[in-house]
Amino acid sequence: MDIIDMIHQSRFELWGYQLTEWRMNLFTIRWWFVITIIAIAYAIWWKYVDKSRLTQILLFGSFIAVFMAIMDDAGASAAFWVYSVKPLHSATLCF
Repeated sequence: MDIIDMIHQSRFELWGYQLTEWRMNLFTIRWWFVITIIAIAYAIWWKYVDKSRLTQILLFGSFIAVFMAIMDDAGASAAFWVYSVKPLHSATLCF
């Protein structure tokens, strides 16, 4: 077994552990708290957003969201930070 196969096997095992840990945290009080905070933030945003420029705001927000997702994935993959509660399970480690 060469080093690439060993790395792939290790990543696959880690993904299994993360999936198990995520399933244990799913629908806990902390998980519902995160989901509630996200819903409240969107409700407040919807109340105060300038709806006449909604297309422009959503396009700009999409660009920022994609950039932040890439940066977040890079930081989490480099072990700069870790999230104890994840609203959705990330399957990036299986690739």
